Amino acid sequence: MEGNSVAVFENLCKIFEMRIKLDREKGIETPDDVISNYEKYSKKIDLIYNDEFRQTVKPLIAPAKTLDGERSRLKRLISLLEERLSKREELEDKFYVATGMTIRGLQPVVSEDELNEKKKRLDLICKYLDTTKEIKALRESVDEMKKTLSEEEAKKEEYATKNEIIEDELLETFLGVIKEDDFYRELVAEDLERTLEEVIDKVTETKETLEVTRESVNSLLTNGSNDDYSSYVEEAERTYYVWKNRELTLKIYKILIQKKESFNEIYHKREEIYSIFEERKNLRANLKIVSIDELLEFEKVLLEEKTVLENEKTVLENIANYTNRIKFKEEKLEELEEVNNSVEILAILREYGLIETYDVEEKQIETIPDEQTSIQEEPPIIEVIDPYRIIAIKDYPITLNIGLAKAKGESIRDKVNKKLNPEKTKEPTFSEDFASLISSYQPATEIKDESPNDMSDKDSTPVWDLPIDTTISNVPEKELPSPAMTNEVKIDIAPHMEPAETTDNNINITSNNSSTFWVPVSDSKIEAGNFPNLDIPVENNLNKGKDNFGFPEFPEV
Repeated sequence: MEGNSVAVFENLCKIFEMRIKLDREKGIETPDDVISNYEKYSKKIDLIYNDEFRQTVKPLIAPAKTLDGERSRLKRLISLLEERLSKREELEDKFYVATGMTIRGLQPVVSEDELNEKKKRLDLICKYLDTTKEIKALRESVDEMKKTLSEEEAKKEEYATKNEIIEDELLETFLGVIKEDDFYRELVAEDLERTLEEVIDKVTETKETLEVTRESVNSLLTNGSNDDYSSYVEEAERTYYVWKNRELTLKIYKILIQKKESFNEIYHKREEIYSIFEERKNLRANLKIVSIDELLEFEKVLLEEKTVLENEKTVLENIANYTNRIKFKEEKLEELEEVNNSVEILAILREYGLIETYDVEEKQIETIPDEQTSIQEEPPIIEVIDPYRIIAIKDYPITLNIGLAKAKGESIRDKVNKKLNPEKTKEPTFSEDFASLISSYQPATEIKDESPNDMSDKDSTPVWDLPIDTTISNVPEKELPSPAMTNEVKIDIAPHMEPAETTDNNINITSNNSSTFWVPVSDSKIEAGNFPNLDIPVENNLNKGKDNFGFPEFPEV
């Protein structure tokens, strides 16, 4: 039914829009009732939208019980709010385009601040949930890589043991091969350098001989000689190969006796030996040497060890790779955990009971200096409480004469003590206490929670500003006030009170009944035990009860 109402109202609004458009084209001013009706039905449409929105959004008002549920709720709620605002803006735009005016009095849907707040909350929850998911995946990946890394580290330890074995094995194999040749049988490591130098010289000599022989034979063959000189060349080639092979073998021997420990050194050592073997193979091929290679067994062991070292190299590369990847992912984990430890996200987690307290609160507590904590001491316990003494007066109006109020309270206490304790040592009279109190009291324009004596050093003008009485009764001539004194206070007391004793503080206390600030308590009241009730409220700035008194109320400034 609501949908039909919207359709009807929309058709009416279209009619109004057309009427306004035609009037504009004809240059006719549209009657006010047309625009008024157009606005009225636009508002009706908006109200229907509001009702539909209210029913739809009602289940989404309360926060969800879980963060996943809260994320779903906020997504749905924000979507509905934006959809509703879109309809509102569309309605307002149509009205503005048609009339050049804005619709007034539409019910508010949601403020921009509130919508942004919900979006921010959704962003924080999504960030936390997505970050938590990523953290979980990263931790699982790191744990798996650490497990694999541990396995590779174990393999590395096994290869470290193998490296010691293959170093000794390769040297023993090599010595076992070359010792079958008479040239190497008596050779020791100490003579290796000298022997190698001698062999290199022989290699140079035999190589020159080979080159000369080849040139000579080629020259003879070019000049038409039919003799076979190939045997000369072959002999020179064999001689050169013998000494060159000895040079290469001694170089391998020199490398082998240098025992290495680290993988890189051992691996590089095998690479050097293998490169020498490649040179020997090329030499044998160029000189067409077909005899069995005496280092064939050694080469076989070398190739086996080279395979072992290649596998070890793969293990070490895996270790380096896993170590770097773990380090990278752990750094990423720290960044993600820092995101989840932001104050905004921690506030939401605390709201859902996922954490006990804020990290920032703990840090703030830790940084509180000892001097501040030591100041907070427990107040002393008062074992005996005088119910009739005014200890402190709080929340009083700024125009209240605190000194006068407290002094009158002290007067009541004195009279009570006299009645209850007649035989005890006489306490100072009210006039003495009061005069002393007034002499040290200077009222301040800004009332703070402190006793009048504490405010005696403050220089301010009283808010009540009573007139100054220059007549002082019963005061000796030597105690007359100094002309420099300008802030004299005239205070009226109830007639039943004793006259104040004269002091040297320029205070004039008179006994008239006018402007009594507190209602005095008679002796008959004290004798009967009917003490005034300090808790009776004051109504309309007046105390209506005869037996009670209280503070008047003043309007706030």
